[in-house]
Amino acid sequence: MYYDINNTLSYNALFNIVLGGRGIGKSYQWKIKAVRDFLKKGKQFGYIRRYKDELLKTADKYFNDIIKDQVFPDTKIEYDGGQWYINDQLAGYTFALTKASDYKSSAFPDISNLIFEEFIIDKPHSSYLRNEPFLLFDLYDTIARMRDDVILFMLGNAISMANPYFIQWDLSLPKNKNAVVRDNILLQVVPTSAEFKRAKENTRFGQMSRALGYAEYSVDNKFYLDDEAQIMKKGKNTRFYFTLVWRDKKYGVWFDYDTGMTIISYDYDPYNTMVFTPDKESINKSIQYVKQYERHPFFRRIKEALETGTLAYENEKIQHEIKSMLKIII
Repeated sequence: MYYDINNTLSYNALFNIVLGGRGIGKSYQWKIKAVRDFLKKGKQFGYIRRYKDELLKTADKYFNDIIKDQVFPDTKIEYDGGQWYINDQLAGYTFALTKASDYKSSAFPDISNLIFEEFIIDKPHSSYLRNEPFLLFDLYDTIARMRDDVILFMLGNAISMANPYFIQWDLSLPKNKNAVVRDNILLQVVPTSAEFKRAKENTRFGQMSRALGYAEYSVDNKFYLDDEAQIMKKGKNTRFYFTLVWRDKKYGVWFDYDTGMTIISYDYDPYNTMVFTPDKESINKSIQYVKQYERHPFFRRIKEALETGTLAYENEKIQHEIKSMLKIII
């Protein structure tokens, strides 16, 4: 009925990206593993969030569920000053990704379990950090220090497959598969069991969620910001923004006022002089090279659309062709 962490561990990956519906036990199972590994082996753990204020809001309550359920009835778990203590011994640390460079002078030789909670953003006015996948790699390297026994879990709900991690690490799930391993990184979408669905829909909130469409995301694992791999044709009420050039190929970037989507198409305005590229090899007299694309308004538009799940492509071929460009601008 609930998530089985042993299935994830059986893939023997260093980074484990686990996505699934709310309430199936992803975090719960990791907490049990973290506490059990400390009690049996002395292995410490680390809890990662993007910002320090997220740690301040969540860390002190993080283990409340397994404490209330008395999973470890004779064990005292306490939080104090950014650290957890189990039976009065230091067991866990907190890490803010924005402060990754601050930890470089510290040593964490006993940490073997790491978790990055809610790594996929679901807030419309929030954004990923600049070079965020690199920052996470850097933080992991600071903690692991060439040890191969440090296992990272990245947990999220079914928000969007269009995020900087999946683009930077070239991750996607083949059709009819719920797990794939690439370069020691596991991407796993945990299917929701029929038993769990029935149990949840027997609750009043579960019935309301199903009626209002929320259950497709929270229970069924439908990525609510994604629309069939973000493939969409331009509608009648679209406005042309600019021509994007990547590897000598031109694409039109459009905004659809009816859907709020930014759409990349083979169709572009040949008379429009707003032609830009982040690719040095594509420069000529009519194409402007954009070096600082993070400050450029048109490239910021693409980045923001990507981060909010509102970037679409007129066909899958375009999506594949510009994937390497998206790695640069995120």
